Amino acid sequence: MLFKRKRIERADMVGAARSGSLVSCASVETAEDGLPVLSRLFTQHADTQADVIHVLQREWKRRVPATALVLDRGQYSLAATEAPDVPREEWAEALRWQLSDLVEYPVDDAVLQLLAVPEATQLRASNASIVLMCSHQQALQLDTEAADEGMVWSAIEVPETALRNICALGEEDGKAHALMVFGEHYSVLVVTFQGELLMARTIEVALSSDTQDEGSRSAAIGRAGLEILRTLDTFERIHSQVVLAHVSVALPQGFENAIEVLRDLVYQPLKCLQLSEHLDLSRMGEQGERIGQVASFNELCAIGAALRPWSERRGVLQISMQLPQGALAEPSWGLEKGATWAGALVAVAVVASVGLNLWGMRQQRLADELEKSVAGLGGTTTGTAPRPRILVELEELRETEQRQRAIKDALTRMSAEAVGSYSGYLKALSRQSQGSLWITGLTVQPNGLDVELRGRMTDPRQLPVYLEHLAAEQLFRGRRFAQLEIKSLATSEQTAHANVSEFSLRARANGAAAAASSADAADGKEGARP
Repeated sequence: MLFKRKRIERADMVGAARSGSLVSCASVETAEDGLPVLSRLFTQHADTQADVIHVLQREWKRRVPATALVLDRGQYSLAATEAPDVPREEWAEALRWQLSDLVEYPVDDAVLQLLAVPEATQLRASNASIVLMCSHQQALQLDTEAADEGMVWSAIEVPETALRNICALGEEDGKAHALMVFGEHYSVLVVTFQGELLMARTIEVALSSDTQDEGSRSAAIGRAGLEILRTLDTFERIHSQVVLAHVSVALPQGFENAIEVLRDLVYQPLKCLQLSEHLDLSRMGEQGERIGQVASFNELCAIGAALRPWSERRGVLQISMQLPQGALAEPSWGLEKGATWAGALVAVAVVASVGLNLWGMRQQRLADELEKSVAGLGGTTTGTAPRPRILVELEELRETEQRQRAIKDALTRMSAEAVGSYSGYLKALSRQSQGSLWITGLTVQPNGLDVELRGRMTDPRQLPVYLEHLAAEQLFRGRRFAQLEIKSLATSEQTAHANVSEFSLRARANGAAAAASSADAADGKEGARP
C-alpha cells in the first residue's frame, strides 16, 4: 500500500514510579489467557511530578493511556492494625480516629484506604487489616499539579500495593509467596496469598552502587537476612493456616551473588526473581534479557502498577490514594488558560484588522472609479437639477470607508494594547507559581495600571511570601496592595474544599510608578503603530 496508517500502541495500563530524580514508566497489556505483555519500559530524569507528566506526554505524543502513579516514600503512611468490633462497612471511619496518634496531619479529611487481610490464613478470626493514609493537602496537591499539566491520574498506588502484584505473579496454588525487593534507598518485603496482601514491611537496608566494598556489602546483606527472618517468624505465628512456598529476591544489578549469602541466613527456600517466567518480554528486544534477571526497585514498582487491570480481573481489591471524585473543582481561570485566551484575542484582532484593510482597499478603488465618473458629469450638472445617484453613492462609500478605517484603527490599538497589557503580567505570575497557591483570575483595568488578582491556596501562610516575591517583579514594582479579601470555601456547599481558601487582591499603581507604567505603555503603543 502507498499509504499505511501507523499502528498506535494501546496499553491496558501505564505505571509510573518516581524515586529521587528518576522515574520509571512501564506499559502492560493483559488478556484473558496467556502471560501479561510488557510492551514498554524506560527510565528518565524527573525531579517533580510535572516532569513525570512531561516524560509521559513526550513518550506517548500527548496521548497518554490510563496511568497509575506510584507515590514515593514519605508521601503516605502504612500501618497493620486490627479494626474494632463494628460492622465491616464502618471499619474505615473507625480506624481513621484509631490511627490519629500515628500521623502528624489531621485525619478527619485524610485519604484512607483499607485492605482487609483474608481470615482463611489465620487460626483465629480477627479484623486484621492494612491501612494506607495520606494527608488531604498531599492528595490535593497531587491532583492540582496534574490538572495544571492537563493530566488526570487513573489511580495512585503505593510501592507495597504495586509490588503486591509482582509477588502474586509467582504464587503457587494454595500457598503464599514472599517477595524481597532491594532498592538504592530502602528495601520492601511483601507476602501475598491469592493476590491479597498479607504483610508488608519496609527494611532500612539499601544496596546501591555506593555499596562497593566487601565489608559494606556483607553488613547490609546480614541486616537484610535478619529482618527477613523476623518478618517470616511473625508471618508463621499470625498466618499459621497457610504455607509459604518460597521467597523470591529481586537484587539490583551487580549484586546477583548476594542470594548465596541470604540462603545461608534464611531457612526458607530462596530464589532470584525471574520476571521472564511470569511476563511476556518479547517486545523488549535486547533489554528483555536484563529485565528478566535484574529489574530495579523503581522498574518493579512501575510494572506492578501497570499490572493493576490484571490483578483486578482476579477479584483483588484495588486502592487509589486520591480525593473523592469531584472534591477538587478545576479552576475556572488559570495562567495557562488566561494566556491561551489572550493569544486567541490578539489573533482575532490581527485577522480582523487585515480583513478590514483589504476591504478598505477595495472600497477605495470603487470610490476612485466613482470620482472619475463624477468628473465626467461635472460639466452637465446644474445647481437646480437633482443630484445624480452616482454622487449619492460616492458620499455613502466615503462615509462607510471612514467608519471602517476607525474600526481598523481601534482593532490595531487593541491588538497592541492586548500584547503589552497581558503578556507581561502572565509571564510575571508564571515565574512565581507554586504548588500550594494558584491564580484563578486576572483583571487589568482599562487604564493599564490597576490590577486585580483572584486565587486559591491550601496554606494561607504562603500568601505573604508570595506577595513579597511578586512585588519584586518589574510590572508589580511600586504598586500598593489596596484591598485583600480572604474566605474559606468551607462556607459553601462544597465541603470537600475545607482546607482551601480563596483570596482576592487589588493592586494600584501610585506616584512615580504610575507615571513610569503609563510612559512604558505609551511607548509600547507608539511602537506598535505602523
